[in-house]
Amino acid sequence: MLRDRRLARGLTQQQLSERSGVYVKLIGDYETGRYILKVPTAKVFADILDCRIEDFYEWLPEDKPSRNG
Repeated sequence: MLRDRRLARGLTQQQLSERSGVYVKLIGDYETGRYILKVPTAKVFADILDCRIEDFYEWLPEDKPSRNG
């Protein structure tokens, strides 16, 4: 999901790293699922990639947050 958003914006891992301050290797680890993206880092990426934090996570039907609060 991070990879898809990054590529849609035409950025390399290196460019995202430079803009976010996150190591390139760690971005690769997030993209392959080796590490789970934490919310503060997701916020940084979402701001750079012009998307929502939720776009970086896969929700199971029973886990999906309610829009009603």
